[in-house]
Amino acid sequence: MNFLNSGRLEEGLQILEPYTQTEYAKWWPLHFYLGCAYNELGQLPEAIEGFLNVLKLSPSNLDAMEALADLYARTGDAEKSEKYSNKAALIKAQNAPPSDVLN
Repeated sequence: MNFLNSGRLEEGLQILEPYTQTEYAKWWPLHFYLGCAYNELGQLPEAIEGFLNVLKLSPSNLDAMEALADLYARTGDAEKSEKYSNKAALIKAQNAPPSDVLN
């Protein structure tokens, strides 16, 4: 992950991709880092796959939903972009403190 954080994306991907074939495949942050790296490299189908894997493992992951909404918008899939935007908005609304709480 140090390679990804330092902008050495290709090297970071070479290190992280093999982990998708190990027990770490069930660790959602692995897929999140991969999705982010693919996104930065302009590999949008791979980025989408990475963020979809995040949601399989962490269904309420707001960052993955927002990334998918953006990626689908960039690929011209307005329906899926709206789907993930709406899901993210719903999660945010559910996590927001009630506005009518008395102090």
